[in-house]
Amino acid sequence: MDKMSTSTAMPQQHLSLDNGEATRVYLELPLEENLEKEIEHFARLSRLGEYGEAQSYFDCTLRQHVDFFPVIAEYADMLIQQGAFKALYQFVPGRLETLGERLQDEQRRLLRLLKELARMYVLGSLYPTLCAARETLSYLRRLQTQDSPSDIQVCNPRSKSIPVLSC
Repeated sequence: MDKMSTSTAMPQQHLSLDNGEATRVYLELPLEENLEKEIEHFARLSRLGEYGEAQSYFDCTLRQHVDFFPVIAEYADMLIQQGAFKALYQFVPGRLETLGERLQDEQRRLLRLLKELARMYVLGSLYPTLCAARETLSYLRRLQTQDSPSDIQVCNPRSKSIPVLSC
């Protein structure tokens, strides 16, 4: 038996419309999501300050993908841009709890920083935010001391890597 005979291709049907009557045809076609383009559209709305439209788009299109880190990051960014720190404070801890160890280390660190930033604005607790920032800065410095350049380093052709962040 060859590959063609075992395929699950949709059956072909022929329809004749010669009788002059109106005919209604219903088709069921597979729908392919393009999550990357959906995230880009959401981010564009957010960057343009169209927060209401961005929120509606998120609710209708992206909320079902809220466990995908790029969706989390873009939504959190929109909340920060509009100063919605209470919503950010309610959103981020849930993502940290739900995703837990499935997040990469850098992703988890970013979400913790965002949680503490929101906490600072909502509850006025500066100290935990400073501790989280200091811990993250220490982590970034450790990355800089490794032999290979990290995402936070810029390569200068005339010298060694120059850190973007310095204190």
